[in-house]
Amino acid sequence: MSEQVKMIGSHVRVTLGLNQSSQRTKSRLNENGSLGFIVSDIISSHKSLGGRSAVLLRSVAMSSDGSAWFGWIPINEIEIIPWEQE
Repeated sequence: MSEQVKMIGSHVRVTLGLNQSSQRTKSRLNENGSLGFIVSDIISSHKSLGGRSAVLLRSVAMSSDGSAWFGWIPINEIEIIPWEQE
């Protein structure tokens, strides 16, 4: 978990993991991840996600009202990759 804690505050790209991802996770990544995410927090057990480890993401892309999306995603459903400018 210590390597993951170092990611807090980092700009990252999030992709679907090798494990099966829920429709919820797929939708959140597709709808909000065009410019990547900022890792806001990481916890070892999230009650609403069945006790799984989770990451709190904030979208870099803003919605039409100027707000960012925030949400918890189960870590076992995704891959987190450092953002690289293309």
